[in-house]
Amino acid sequence: MIFYKLILCLILTSCSLAGLFIGKADYFITDAIDDKLDLNNQQEKILEEKIATLLNHIKPDVKKILDSAQMELLEDEDKLSKLLPSLTKTYLLVVDQFATLILENLDLFTKEQKLVLNKELNKSLKKFEEKFDENKFYKTIPERIEKFSGKLSKKQKKKFKAKKNIIKNWQAKKLEVNKLFFSKVTELIIKNKSPERDNDLLELKNNYFLTYKNLYEEPEYIEIRKLILQTLVNLDHKQKQHLQKEVKSIKEIGQKYLNYDYK
Repeated sequence: MIFYKLILCLILTSCSLAGLFIGKADYFITDAIDDKLDLNNQQEKILEEKIATLLNHIKPDVKKILDSAQMELLEDEDKLSKLLPSLTKTYLLVVDQFATLILENLDLFTKEQKLVLNKELNKSLKKFEEKFDENKFYKTIPERIEKFSGKLSKKQKKKFKAKKNIIKNWQAKKLEVNKLFFSKVTELIIKNKSPERDNDLLELKNNYFLTYKNLYEEPEYIEIRKLILQTLVNLDHKQKQHLQKEVKSIKEIGQKYLNYDYK
C-alpha cells in the first residue's frame, strides 16, 4: 500500500523527473518503504530484487494502459466508454499484484515494522474518512481531470456538483469496503506466520479487490463515468492541447519504463 502509489506515479504521470529516474524505480520504491519502515540491509536487498522482478512482470499490463492513451479516443464518447472500464480493470490488476507482493513477504519485516505498516494503513484510511466527512468528494473527480486537462470552467465543475449525492453514495460504499479491509488486514499483519494466517490474508486480499472491482460496475459509478466521459469529449481547444501534451509525456515516460530491464 505504501509503494504501489509511487511506482504508478512514476509510470503514469508527466513528472519531468520520472523519465530520469525510471531506470531506478526498484531502488526508489524500496527507498520509499525504507523511509517508513527503517529496513536493514538484508531487507532492502531482498525487497529490491522482488520489486525489480514484479516491475518486469507487470509490463504487459502497463503497456495496455499506455497503448490506450490515444488522443483520438477522446473525441469519441462511445469508444471512450468502452476504454475506461478496461483501464480500471488493468489498473486494479497492477495494484493487486503489488499488494500480493507485500503480503506474501510480510514476514520479511519485524514486529515493530509491522506495527508501523499498520499505522500507515490507518493514516491512509483516516485521510479518506476526513475527505468524506468534509462532503467535498464531488470535487475530487474534476480536480483529477484538471491534472491532465488544465483548469476546468465553472460550468464544467458545476455538472459534478449537480451529481454530488450520487458521488457521495458511491464513495460511501467505497469507504465501507476500505474500512472492512483495513480493520481485518491490520489484525492479520501482526499475527505470527501460520498457514491459517497466510490463507486468511490471501482470501481477504482477493475478496477486497473483487469487491473493489464490482464497485466500478455499480449504477452510481456508471452515471459518474458517463459524466467524466462527457467532460473529456467536450473539453475546449486549450484543454485538449493541454491534455495532448500530458498524454505525450506519459507515453514517453512509459516507453522508457517498458524498454528498461530491471535486474
